[in-house]
Amino acid sequence: MRQDTSKGTSTERYILPLLPSYSHPLYNVPYGYTVLACIILLFPVIVHAITTWRFHRVSSLSSAGSELPIHPPAVPYWDVLLGHFFDLAWDTKGFLSKAVKLAARGPVEIKAAVIDFTVVSNPAHVQKIFRACGQFSNKHMAVVALQNLFGASKDVAALFESHEVDPAITSTNNDGPPEGEGYLKDHVSGFGSYARTYLSGPHLQALSERYLTNLERNVQSLDIHDEWIEFPDLYTFLQGLVSSATIEALMGSKVFEINPNIVEDFWTYERATPQFIRCFPRWLIPTPYKARDRIFDTMKKLEELASQNVPRLSSGPEDPEWEPYLGSKFLRARHEYGQFLRPLPDDTKAWEKMGIMFAANANLLPSIFWYIFEALKDTDLRQRMITEIQTCVTPSALEVGPNIASLLEKPLLQSAYAETLRLRVAIALPRTCERADFDLSGHRIKKDKLLIVLTWPVPEDETAWRQSGRPPSEKGLDEFWAERYLVPKQGATNDSSEKRDTTEYEFSLRGLSGRFMPYGGGQHLCPGRHYAKSQLIGTLAFFLSQYELELADPAQKVESDMRWFPSGSLPPNKKVPFRIRKARSGRS
Repeated sequence: MRQDTSKGTSTERYILPLLPSYSHPLYNVPYGYTVLACIILLFPVIVHAITTWRFHRVSSLSSAGSELPIHPPAVPYWDVLLGHFFDLAWDTKGFLSKAVKLAARGPVEIKAAVIDFTVVSNPAHVQKIFRACGQFSNKHMAVVALQNLFGASKDVAALFESHEVDPAITSTNNDGPPEGEGYLKDHVSGFGSYARTYLSGPHLQALSERYLTNLERNVQSLDIHDEWIEFPDLYTFLQGLVSSATIEALMGSKVFEINPNIVEDFWTYERATPQFIRCFPRWLIPTPYKARDRIFDTMKKLEELASQNVPRLSSGPEDPEWEPYLGSKFLRARHEYGQFLRPLPDDTKAWEKMGIMFAANANLLPSIFWYIFEALKDTDLRQRMITEIQTCVTPSALEVGPNIASLLEKPLLQSAYAETLRLRVAIALPRTCERADFDLSGHRIKKDKLLIVLTWPVPEDETAWRQSGRPPSEKGLDEFWAERYLVPKQGATNDSSEKRDTTEYEFSLRGLSGRFMPYGGGQHLCPGRHYAKSQLIGTLAFFLSQYELELADPAQKVESDMRWFPSGSLPPNKKVPFRIRKARSGRS
């Protein structure tokens, strides 16, 4: 009997109706367009495959030891036109962390549209760059900060970009300004010289005492006594207290008469740092722009008042270390030195003062927060810190300022301070190769090439820590360990315990060159680092000796706010509630 096939097979009955008919436009697309669509879809994959092969090829040539310097390999990318642009835009931290790991063996190239730079993270390479101070300059960072962050005009930024720093200018004429007419390069290179003179040595003690006196006055104004007082956020609590104490110690008290809200203006402005660096327009962030304008106007008025009222510097003992118009001798020296420059706009001096205020506050507060936070989170660590503090600050004489020099020598306080900076400071240190092509251990760095050294994340090289006399501990390099920078004293036995007896250990950074860089490196090492260290340790000593502080939740997980990466010290990503009361006498 003949089979009835009028209804068709199951495929014909159920599948074919779902497909487009031969008259559908899909079947009318020419074959060439189909091939072109496939190529467009596959092109990023092809680009990534080629750049990956080229990266490994160049890296292998470098490791094999080529006779001639080779160009650093480019990190693999997907977009042939924009390169790593979207990687940097959408995940700056993740992408740069990957680049740092790749650069552990040798420098690598980053290409982001019209901007390209070389990332260097190998400690030996970093040291070589820092030592070649005559070959490399950090003018790029200064120009970006002047224009984007401080709002300087292009003309002023161009002056700094075009000047040549004379490495021979490293000291001042005794305690006063240099004689004769100055030039811009003297102005720029002389800035570091004055900072080294007046923010360290004998002047550091007076400046630190002034800061701690201001801090104590600010805290006392809160009327904290024997009863617990709760605060919603430790970072905000420290912000007003520390910033006003810092500004007054460094820049005088008159600045508060000109602008009583300068602390609030500063933090409104500072919180927009990532947006300023990325050139956000005024209409998009109007409030930070207005705060920056008010700070700039304040600095111009301060400059005018100082010109009318501040006497000339004197090297005699009768010359005060601090006065109300310009505060410290450092600022007074910078103001007086301006009289020896070729005529420059008053705006330039105001922008410099803005830069000083920014540098003195923006990185200080987050570091102080993390330093205190780690002490409060670990009860045992806090008690051992208190024990060290009490060897310098007794219950009968609770003045931290006069004892700051001895506090700065305490091993555990120093080690915890260094560990705080290692984990919480993320700075991109730019260097431009200015003189000629540079051979970086077999890699050719072309003239005018921009190099970036990132202080975070540091390469997790346990071998380097062992070689520097520090045994591995149970805590890895991605965790906080207060004793990480303690090494055995001569004749003492080394061990890997987390809690070390500081009588057998001493603080040391030996063997960590190119790995510990919170203050930069080379000729451009931060000249204010000694003052910053005294502020961190002094602030902690003040609070732990005179007050009791407790976190509301010691187990609360608080991380760094990576929106600030890589522009300096990283603030916390959430609020940290705590309570505080006056310390009870006789506390053990």
